[in-house]
Amino acid sequence: MFKYINFIVMALFVVIIVAFMQSKRHKLQLLFKEQKELFVQLTKKGKPDLKECYIRKAEVLGARQVIAYTKLDGVTEENQKAFFINAYNFSVIAELNEKFPIHSIEEVPDFFNSKPFTVAGLEFNLKTLRSCLLYTSDAADE
Repeated sequence: MFKYINFIVMALFVVIIVAFMQSKRHKLQLLFKEQKELFVQLTKKGKPDLKECYIRKAEVLGARQVIAYTKLDGVTEENQKAFFINAYNFSVIAELNEKFPIHSIEEVPDFFNSKPFTVAGLEFNLKTLRSCLLYTSDAADE
């Protein structure tokens, strides 16, 4: 009887862990979908629509807050990379919002040496986040 109870407890434990992992994966997929929809609305032909970004500044800041506090424990390396790419894109847009009205990044000296911001609990600026993304891409290609 005791072995049977231990088996049931272990089976329940495994079910709970699997459900937790699926839930986390589902939440991340929903986050990607929401961010993609917002990003599409904020860009034209692959470039930020600066006026639209400024108009929707609250949504951009909201996305950046979610990015700041999302935990990536147990998330696949591929999904982590996608998350950090999204984080970079929204951080560029957020920085552009702070400099509005401008027409281009080139108008802002040292744009990528932005003030630090948080991504998944870690501190970056645009330059360091971009460097990390390029470094991990190069390492993955080898």
